[in-house]
Amino acid sequence: MRVFLRHPFARAAILCAAAASFAIARPAVTFNVSFNDPGSAFSDYYDEITSHMNAAGNDWVSRFDLGVDSSLEVLIGFPDIPTGNGRSVTSSFVANIGGINTFE
Repeated sequence: MRVFLRHPFARAAILCAAAASFAIARPAVTFNVSFNDPGSAFSDYYDEITSHMNAAGNDWVSRFDLGVDSSLEVLIGFPDIPTGNGRSVTSSFVANIGGINTFE
């Protein structure tokens, strides 16, 4: 056994195996995403929104120690509210970033 452990790759393999044995499996969290979109006006965006919701949700739950497998029901709606009608009264130059003038 002593001869085997002198080889650098053998030591690395043992260290990796030891580290893997200490890995803790986190409970799985499933996000069930559904849409409240009468008439499916935004159905072209469902896949992308679902993907972003899952990524954000997984980042969010990584900060908790849930202890058990869980599922979250997420309902995404598109309320009929006026949008896109705001504007700035004034703006000022901040910087040129990557060749693009930036204002605030």
